[in-house]
Amino acid sequence: MEGASTWIREQDKLFETGLVIYPEGTPDRFARISERVPGKSVSEVHRHYQLLVRDMLEIEAGHVELPNYLDDYDIASSYGDQFVLSSTNQIGTTTSKAKERKIGIPWTEQEHRDFVLGLKERGRGDWRGISRDFVKSRTPGQVASHAQKYFVHINTKPNKKVRKRSSIHDTPL
Repeated sequence: MEGASTWIREQDKLFETGLVIYPEGTPDRFARISERVPGKSVSEVHRHYQLLVRDMLEIEAGHVELPNYLDDYDIASSYGDQFVLSSTNQIGTTTSKAKERKIGIPWTEQEHRDFVLGLKERGRGDWRGISRDFVKSRTPGQVASHAQKYFVHINTKPNKKVRKRSSIHDTPL
């Protein structure tokens, strides 16, 4: 974005700490925060704040996929080296360090039960609501993908296809 200065991680942390120490409504808030962040002027701190607010609005509106945080990799590490590490850039989007495709973690029976419950209550298409209120461990995109596979599975005639392995979609509710 034009007019945006480069910030290093340490400056970001000092900026975030300043936002906590000097909450909204504090007189000379951005001047006080800029005193805590070496190399950044009041106008740069204010611009950085405006970008942060814009990014938060974009995320809350569902226009930006949430990045994977290090805690997610702790969970994933039990599944071996299946994941491509990603990093978060200045505006909160995720950039891949490799052009490989991520392999997901299989859904648990409980996640599937929660998905079906959410589907019954929210209906088809409210993937964000099902993700937020029923399957909190999955993103709206993952819920939508699971739903697509689920509907294909339940619409497949048992006589048409011989299943060689069981499916999470066969889980009794």
